Amino acid sequence: MSTVENIVLLSKGLLGSNVLPALVDAGFKVTILGRSENNKHGLPAGVKFGVVDYNSIDSLEAALRGQDAIVSTVGMEVIPGQKLITDAAIKAGIKRFIPSDFGALTTDPNASHFPHHLGMIDIQKYLHAKADAGLIEYTILSIGAFTEFLGSDLLIDWQHKCAEIWGGDRALVSTTSLAATGEALASALRNLEATKNRNVFVHEYAVSQEQYLDMAKKYAKPETKWSVVNIEDAETELNRRAGVLREQGDMASIFSFIKGTLLSGKYSSHYRHTDNSLVGLEELNEPGFKAKVANLCS
Repeated sequence: MSTVENIVLLSKGLLGSNVLPALVDAGFKVTILGRSENNKHGLPAGVKFGVVDYNSIDSLEAALRGQDAIVSTVGMEVIPGQKLITDAAIKAGIKRFIPSDFGALTTDPNASHFPHHLGMIDIQKYLHAKADAGLIEYTILSIGAFTEFLGSDLLIDWQHKCAEIWGGDRALVSTTSLAATGEALASALRNLEATKNRNVFVHEYAVSQEQYLDMAKKYAKPETKWSVVNIEDAETELNRRAGVLREQGDMASIFSFIKGTLLSGKYSSHYRHTDNSLVGLEELNEPGFKAKVANLCS
């Protein structure tokens, strides 16, 4: 494959809204597909919009005709539907599919059994099989944790001003902003051969729990009182959280388990080797990352 020019962006949610300007700035002709006309407002000049039924292969195929590549940023509820999207893409002659699969650990073999990963693992296997058959190409972009999500309870319980320090703070967590994720996606589509049928790992900064807590303390209100919970036995605590997740299966238990997998140091939440140079993404220095944290804490 030489080049792609016509890109379909599936969904214009939080991530999609950051990917869109990167695709436009890179010179692609972008069409957004959504479920409702309500999503077409506020689009940049030249960006097209179409309504599609994600549950209909005929609707998907018709919408994808004449396009070169798909960037999917659909939410968790549509992740399983990416199998049907893949089938429609093949029928429509799509060359490259970038699925909605940006998680820190979704391509870590040791984490493939996590309940919240199963849908994405299923899509990965499906794409691998179709690519091996020469029917379509794919790129999976792993970005660590979204930097903007650090302002939620991903590393720190902001409501109770409490931080968990796992295993003596040995673990680092790769992080990438939403905007940088968009830039990496656009660059991957301009570098097709090097990103063909593979997992591309990027990050802007790798932060430790203690380091992030120090930044949070610096930028929070001076009178804020912080508490720290030291978790020395990561294995036992992860097993406990996995049990809670199996029993309850709610968002709180999912989030608690995800935090443990990121911070325990047992999984590849820190990308020691990245493909930043492949997609032209610069790593942040500590002052640059601190500036982003300051915005989150303000």
